[in-house]
Amino acid sequence: MMPVSHPKEVIDAAFVLQTMLAMYVDPGSGSYYFQMLIAGLTTLFFFFSTIKRRILSVFKKSGPPAAAPAAAAQPPAAGPSKDQSVPK
Repeated sequence: MMPVSHPKEVIDAAFVLQTMLAMYVDPGSGSYYFQMLIAGLTTLFFFFSTIKRRILSVFKKSGPPAAAPAAAAQPPAAGPSKDQSVPK
């Protein structure tokens, strides 16, 4: 083992060891963090797609007004209808 010549080396080694221990993530919390990441990304995707759709709907041209159906515009025909019988 090498003798420690500077106390700074001891402090640096302790800092590296502490950092390495803080980086440990057990499998249960690792999967939880992964789930939170996926949920956050999905939320951001739908949030910005909704904003994009609302902005584009402001600038989208609207089509011509809907015309009235032809059957509603004509008056009813005179005489009996096909399902009614005419008395003789």
